[in-house]
Amino acid sequence: MHATAVLCTVQQAGHRSGWKTMVHLVFNFEHSK
Repeated sequence: MHATAVLCTVQQAGHRSGWKTMVHLVFNFEHSK
């Protein structure tokens, strides 16, 4: 559901730590199921 929002956040984060942010978001999302 929030996949689009996550992608937008990662893209806005840029190439600095965007992938780390995505990993954290996915990790939290998986654990909150």
